[in-house]
Amino acid sequence: MRLHPLCTVDELIAILNDPKLRILDATLDQGGDHTPQAMFAESHIPGAVFFDLNLARDTKSEYPNMLPSAAAFGEYASTLGIQNDSRIVVYDQQGIFSAPRAWWMFRYFGHDAVQVLNGGLPAWQAVDAKLESGQAAAKAKGNFTANPRPDLLRDFAAMQNISEQQTTPILDCRSAARFTGQAAEPRADLRSGHIPHSLNWPYAGLLTAQNTLRPADELTAQLSTLNIDPMAKIVTTCGSGITACIGALALASLGNEQVAVYDGSWSEWAKKCPLTDCG
Repeated sequence: MRLHPLCTVDELIAILNDPKLRILDATLDQGGDHTPQAMFAESHIPGAVFFDLNLARDTKSEYPNMLPSAAAFGEYASTLGIQNDSRIVVYDQQGIFSAPRAWWMFRYFGHDAVQVLNGGLPAWQAVDAKLESGQAAAKAKGNFTANPRPDLLRDFAAMQNISEQQTTPILDCRSAARFTGQAAEPRADLRSGHIPHSLNWPYAGLLTAQNTLRPADELTAQLSTLNIDPMAKIVTTCGSGITACIGALALASLGNEQVAVYDGSWSEWAKKCPLTDCG
């Protein structure tokens, strides 16, 4: 079942009693005073479970957020009660930040029936919808089987070729200051700059003041300024593969569902190209 990538609060309220529905809080820990898990326990959408992005990754990689194996992802998703026929709605506690990463991962691993709650938990709270507290109720183990779609992922070697040949637009979703190198990278010992021949499409500009995705006409206008066809074959990148997925979500909302994400992003590129631009 292929769904629009975004789910509104009203749409989610309408399907809350669907037995096939699985709601995931995919808030990423960014080092605040309270962990996302603690905030989930304080307040979450009814029926939701916490999807830990720090568990759904390759923990042996030197890079921050690399994809796990298909077997590991399938096992983790199954422990959250996710079935092959589940309808998944992902949200985060900021609005739209890390939920698109979980959305993209499910799509990469072959699951079409997945959406991002537009505006996340703040949008849910804004309409005074019901909330739950405490730990999530235990779910019966699911049977999720991951079937990777290689066309939705690019690795370092592929990015070298794309950059050198300029065959595919590369959209970097970091801030303009990080893209130009005017701002230092937040990760220690990582040089500043960007992949040669990439273009800057900051994720913050894709969102409204309410942290919902901007309307299609505004996103299309931004891409037009960059001379990018919204339906082109595109690769998104960022610092560590998180906000690149916001770019992928924005493009999917315009109908382009074949956008690839460079998983290693600048964290990998800058370490493998410490002295040259590799292009």
